[in-house]
Amino acid sequence: MGLHDRIARQAQPDPRAAPALLTAVSAPARAETAGDPYAELKGKIHHACIAALGPELFKQNSDEELAEKVLRTVTEQLALDRTPLTREERRLIVRDITDDILGYGPLEPLLRDDTVTEVM
Repeated sequence: MGLHDRIARQAQPDPRAAPALLTAVSAPARAETAGDPYAELKGKIHHACIAALGPELFKQNSDEELAEKVLRTVTEQLALDRTPLTREERRLIVRDITDDILGYGPLEPLLRDDTVTEVM
């Protein structure tokens, strides 16, 4: 049996399997969104920003100019979505998305933290 066959077999759970096994197979997808209640919103806004900015992201602009364009686009796309958010939630979502587009995503808060140091 080849790798492709094994993957196909895993993708189609055995209908005779115990219900607990069937729920365990689909649990990782739910766990991913359960950790972040705004994961779907962030993904939608992130894709809309990439589509709106397109090749602008790869032009030889200054870092500040590019950061300003991304911040403006993320803020505009979030406003268009009209999801009710508090000011703090909106700020955190904008920061998370801009970190994903411009930097190292979830590592950015650690990189900004002066208390985190290099380990030799």
